[in-house]
Amino acid sequence: MEITINKIKELMDLAGDSFYLLDLDQVEQNYNEFLTTCRNIYENIKIAYSYKTNYIPYLCKAVNGLGAYAEVVSDMEYELALRIGVDPKRIIFNGPFKEYQTIENALLNDSLVNLDSFYEITILKKLSNKYKNKHFNVGIRVNFQYDNNVEQSRFGFNRENGSFEHALREIRKLKNVSIIGLHCHFMVPCKSTQAYKKILNNMLQLYERYFLDRAIKYLDIGGGFFSKMPLSLRKQFDYSVPNYEDYAHAIAPEFKKFFSGIKNKPILILEPGISLAADTMDFVAKIIDIKKVMGRTLVLVNGSIYNIKPTMTTKNLPMKIVSRRKDESKKKHFDIVGYSCMENDYLYSGYWGNVSKGDYIVFKNVGAYTIVLKPPFIKPSPPIVTFEKGGYNIIRRQETFEDVFLTYEI
Repeated sequence: MEITINKIKELMDLAGDSFYLLDLDQVEQNYNEFLTTCRNIYENIKIAYSYKTNYIPYLCKAVNGLGAYAEVVSDMEYELALRIGVDPKRIIFNGPFKEYQTIENALLNDSLVNLDSFYEITILKKLSNKYKNKHFNVGIRVNFQYDNNVEQSRFGFNRENGSFEHALREIRKLKNVSIIGLHCHFMVPCKSTQAYKKILNNMLQLYERYFLDRAIKYLDIGGGFFSKMPLSLRKQFDYSVPNYEDYAHAIAPEFKKFFSGIKNKPILILEPGISLAADTMDFVAKIIDIKKVMGRTLVLVNGSIYNIKPTMTTKNLPMKIVSRRKDESKKKHFDIVGYSCMENDYLYSGYWGNVSKGDYIVFKNVGAYTIVLKPPFIKPSPPIVTFEKGGYNIIRRQETFEDVFLTYEI
């Protein structure tokens, strides 16, 4: 998607001086590429898109139309999946906190609920007794130490301290409940392929020990995979950044080998969010002013770090300046700063190039966590414009004062 000065001016007439641009064609390309790369090795793989990464309804609808499951971690996200038409049987309900009512609705709808804590088992027991004629299928989330150098996760039932076995015993006491899935999710250091291979091997060991004679239908190893990224961003990491093919060859062969010769192979579920969404969105902002401070050149834009890097990473995202003027003789170093009152509101540090007031800056790879984590800090959120099949459409209008303060008494 090439963004020219004329295209930006056209979009500014629709959306104003700053906006997000969502490329749904890129969403489709990423999904198909990730899935095909994995299925070339092990056919029975499903992708569950992580709503918490970016829950723009248009994006979620797009991946649902491609055949993805919806992976949700809250009542709000579960409701969103239903409202945009996701088949409840294709919703995976994860997360450490689930409301009683939503667990009940999800189980009655035959959604895939992965139990995370003992309070959820208590709820399950109540529902099992309440609906004696209904058979419930659930998954169980396991937590284990797959590497002694990695900090222990806080999610799921721990294998090492016996919580996992205790949870299994409690669930298996319920006559109208079956465990059909085994789930885990870890914050993998460096998102390395070797770590995912270790995680999968631990999951396969658990399957062999506790579920070999039972009807497990899926093993889900979560997400956290790297997205596609240009060289300028890759070079800022002090380790190798895996791609889709690297992940596929680390994970799928282990699964294929383990279940070779078995007729009804379980589904391997992957829950990518960043890897599908990160490079599908740009943030476009107008340069408002340029000033000097103690020898530094500061370029102020109609946007903030919260629009592009709400996790406060210090890495510079890929970007380009779109301008009418081309004067290479005026290149200089400058920092791009935001409209907020925070000293750390730097969208980009140490850029070398040509810039003028009234130019536009396009920040790329902003599709992960920006929409869900951006607070109503200083200014309401900007519009979102979608690009699909060569056309543009506003899918979220500019947020207003009324939107921000609707729930308050004034």
